[in-house]
Amino acid sequence: MLKSLTLSITFAVFIFGCVKGCEGHSPQANSPVTTLTSGIFRETDIRFHPTDARLVALRSIPEEGRSARDTAQSWERRIVEVDFSDPADPSERIIEALDGGSYPSYAGSRGIVALDIRGRLVLLPSQSDTLTEILPEHIPSRPAKPVASPDGRYVAFLAIANPPPDSRPDLNDGVTFRYQAYVVPLEGGEAQRVSTPPDRRSILTALDWADADSLLLTYKVEDPRESYTRIDRVWVKRGEQQLALFTDRQTPIAYAAQATFFMAREGQSPNVLFFDRGMSTRFEQPVGGDILALAIDTTGQRAVASRFAADPPGYSLCLIEIPAALHPEAIR
Repeated sequence: MLKSLTLSITFAVFIFGCVKGCEGHSPQANSPVTTLTSGIFRETDIRFHPTDARLVALRSIPEEGRSARDTAQSWERRIVEVDFSDPADPSERIIEALDGGSYPSYAGSRGIVALDIRGRLVLLPSQSDTLTEILPEHIPSRPAKPVASPDGRYVAFLAIANPPPDSRPDLNDGVTFRYQAYVVPLEGGEAQRVSTPPDRRSILTALDWADADSLLLTYKVEDPRESYTRIDRVWVKRGEQQLALFTDRQTPIAYAAQATFFMAREGQSPNVLFFDRGMSTRFEQPVGGDILALAIDTTGQRAVASRFAADPPGYSLCLIEIPAALHPEAIR
């Protein structure tokens, strides 16, 4: 049962796909869009570092001689870290210890949490090439979609509530199987279940940290006429759950720290659109291409869009500097 249904949204961000080129005209001179990476590979599962100008992402590389747009193939999976402290000259490194892994995220300054090539929940400590397995106790299935807390104390993840025997379901499918959200200390140990689905129509599909003490849980709500997206904020220690957003947007949604604004994609419009609930503050930014993945940093000052462009064909990560007038502290 929800203890509160008070909306906690300050402003929303909606991303729309598809134009030619990553850079474009910006109505605000202080809000550039910068290409960080580009190539035949695609990048998803993007996470910003909580304090530094860095991000990690899953880079999927097509087989040699195959089209980057062809999805009917096996992709080589690499974890890449991008340093954009100088956005005009970004640098990157492949984290070889996590080759074949997925869902990377920063555990504060303690290292990077991910699923390794065998599907194990692991920590790659800072300044180390040796993986440490994180072992949650008393969970019904293997961890899926993990994300470390920004202070590096905990890892949140999804697990199938009632897995069928002798099966290995696709952990990216949040509809066929019912998930619950769990939190475990970075060192492993007893896992705490933190999700309470608001009703039987609500299917948990994703999660992220709002801050070091609370999570944002994304539900797909099935209605006989239409599907909706619901996001609840959950305070881990208190067990309190509060509605943060309810929308008819059915595509993936990214959110800034403390759910001060949201970011989604839809349709064929060429712009990124930022706006508050009252539509009194608006900002449009061309991004370009088919949007594949989105992320917002913990300060609400930067966003990243992963996109595909057809001419010339290829993928890129676009860094978006959100205007100062729309920063969370400026509009609260």
